[in-house]
Amino acid sequence: LGSDAGTNSAIYRARQIQQDAAAFGFDWPDINPVFDKLEEELAELKHAFNSGDREAISDEIGDLMFVCVNLARHARVNAEMSLRNTNQKFLRRFAYVQQQMANAGVEMDQQQLERMEQFWQESKNSVG
Repeated sequence: LGSDAGTNSAIYRARQIQQDAAAFGFDWPDINPVFDKLEEELAELKHAFNSGDREAISDEIGDLMFVCVNLARHARVNAEMSLRNTNQKFLRRFAYVQQQMANAGVEMDQQQLERMEQFWQESKNSVG
């Protein structure tokens, strides 16, 4: 199925594989079964975490990400751009948290997680 088409993005590659498979009729008829598959893969990931098997965890994370790309494809959303936008949103919000912690004169560490979470929630309204 398909080639890498000159890109290194695993997200792009997953979308191409899914589109190629869909061209052969191997695709969900609508988005609802994709949500079911997402829940199934998440349950499998939780089971892998509980087992402590790092190879299984890695495999299940890959499966979960593949389903997320499929979900984006069915929603006609560019998963690569969605993740890029989320990265930028996270960076804006994290910078806000850092600034607020510095303004409060509080060191950022695990003991301050609750306070950082409060600033994180604040950042959603302040920086988007």
